[in-house]
Amino acid sequence: MDRSPTVHDVARRAGVSTATVSRALSGGAKLSPATLERVQRAMQDLGYLPNGAARGLTSRRTRVFALCFPDLGDPETDAGDDAMLYTDEVVRGMERAARGRGYAILIGAVQDPEATLELAMSLASRSDGIVLLGQTAPTSVIQRLKRLPMVVVAGRRDDDASTVDQVRVDNAGGITALTRHLIDVHGHRELLFLAGPADSPDGGERLDAFRTIVTAAGLPFHNPLRGDFTQHTGRIVAQSLHIEELPDAIVCANDQMAIGVITALRERGVRIPRDVAVVGFDGIGVGRHVQPPLTTVRQPMQPLGAAAVSLLERRLANPAAEPEDLRLPTRLEVRASCGCT
Repeated sequence: MDRSPTVHDVARRAGVSTATVSRALSGGAKLSPATLERVQRAMQDLGYLPNGAARGLTSRRTRVFALCFPDLGDPETDAGDDAMLYTDEVVRGMERAARGRGYAILIGAVQDPEATLELAMSLASRSDGIVLLGQTAPTSVIQRLKRLPMVVVAGRRDDDASTVDQVRVDNAGGITALTRHLIDVHGHRELLFLAGPADSPDGGERLDAFRTIVTAAGLPFHNPLRGDFTQHTGRIVAQSLHIEELPDAIVCANDQMAIGVITALRERGVRIPRDVAVVGFDGIGVGRHVQPPLTTVRQPMQPLGAAAVSLLERRLANPAAEPEDLRLPTRLEVRASCGCT
């Protein structure tokens, strides 16, 4: 179907009347569970979006942009206190850019990956355009929402994602500079990588770049450790390491895990960077204040959000424009945790 689906399309797909579809959209109080489920399934299959999205398609705009992002925190652990620092910066950049253009921001956090599509469709239905961050942009969601103004931030570059606007950072360049610094400046030969979630596009690019650099340098590539980008899992990983078998350096896929590693190792009497160097990626502010201050790769977090707003506004003005794929630069920030003074 080349055009946007309508209520009539949903009714035809579900085998019900348009009145029944209307009742389902109003909450389905008078419908049987089976009928309500059939209508909801038809809406999902067709990518039907009521309310705000439909108004946007007829130029009666909501003046709202939506953001759907992964909630990596666990309310049952201390991870909930630090899981959103990177996302907070992206949201701040998006809010500032949107405010300057007369838009408000509607946000939604996904904890259960199975609920991603439902939340994204709900947000899209109440906005003029939607931004999907990281793991919230799998192929299934992109395909359902591709008729709407949409931007993927920190997503994966593949055939499906190439049909939508994207903005990412130079993960490979950042990790390359960081790893080469450890090898060339400090002479480290045993490097261990603490990766993020397996479904994280950013995390995957950083791991791939790290593997490429250590292999090209003729150094051993060890199976990566895994965390979920939170300080909590960084601590857990560090507590599992054998003190007498520490590598020369631990390269963490983000700053928050690196801070968790530093904290847990210091509690165990490990001297950083004398016994092991620890480095991160992101450039969050708190990294400057840990002891020792964290060597990291700074990525432009607020500019990511601002660029997403610009791409959404461009898409609204010209729906037929070719998709853009922006890649923003990163910068190595050398501090004491790698051994520099």
